[in-house]
Amino acid sequence: LQTPDLAFQLPPPQRDIHDGNAAPDYLYAEMPIPRNFSGSDDDRLSDMLHMPLAKLSTKDADALLHRYVRDNDSFQFLHDGAHLDHVNWQLEVRRQGMNALLPWLAKHRDLTKLLALSIRIDIKNHRWADARDKLQTGFAFARHVSVGDTLFQNLVGRARARMMTDCGEDWVAEPGSPNLFWPVTDLPH
Repeated sequence: LQTPDLAFQLPPPQRDIHDGNAAPDYLYAEMPIPRNFSGSDDDRLSDMLHMPLAKLSTKDADALLHRYVRDNDSFQFLHDGAHLDHVNWQLEVRRQGMNALLPWLAKHRDLTKLLALSIRIDIKNHRWADARDKLQTGFAFARHVSVGDTLFQNLVGRARARMMTDCGEDWVAEPGSPNLFWPVTDLPH
């Protein structure tokens, strides 16, 4: 029986983790995302992620999300990858050295921003279970992004985790939100 304090566990529960490499799911998740957002959409997305939650227009945010992820399976692939036990990016860092390419990192940033916006909408609308599921996905995704042979991957993964903790701050600031004290305490180091 799960206690109410841990009902909103932030990493995916161990019982929901399956064997497999998450990298293909993450690559499928980013495929529908354009190589670069248009400048105005990227600016709007950044504004929506940094404005106070009370000022966020869910109608405008939904419209932006709809343009990039609502009509495809990006979030589902992201969720599926986050529930796998490991990631192997199959980089050629040892062979290629400084010339090894990490092209997927930019799209991962955009995908994480879209996920964070979706979490903010869920929090604003008090859809706590949906927000929790997406936070679990985001934290697991951040951990997987940081796994690799380069310091840069680790730094990028930390930046993705920071986006999720910003959403956690929105959560705890929202009146009537479930308590996240124990779930945050239970996050892995």
